[in-house]
Amino acid sequence: MAGVRAVRDAVRWLYDPANKDEAVALLSQELEVADPLARQTYDLLVLQIKLWNADLNITPAVVQKSLDFLVEIGDLPAPAPPPERYLDRRYIEAVNRGG
Repeated sequence: MAGVRAVRDAVRWLYDPANKDEAVALLSQELEVADPLARQTYDLLVLQIKLWNADLNITPAVVQKSLDFLVEIGDLPAPAPPPERYLDRRYIEAVNRGG
């Protein structure tokens, strides 16, 4: 569970407005892109889309959207399998309970 806890803590750090400049600098450095592009990417993924949930709470609806997209692009046959087939939240729930 330490790995799940570390990911959760990293996502929380990423969403903390106090860390935005450092996150953008890391993104710029790691992707070797100019600061303005890294800032746009951060704004899109973190502020607008909110790609990650601070508690790593992945809902069946989110998984269903991903499965529907995979069907749409032909990577999965229709109909899409139920999201519960891929969703095991035991570790996330345990970490968020303090386990």
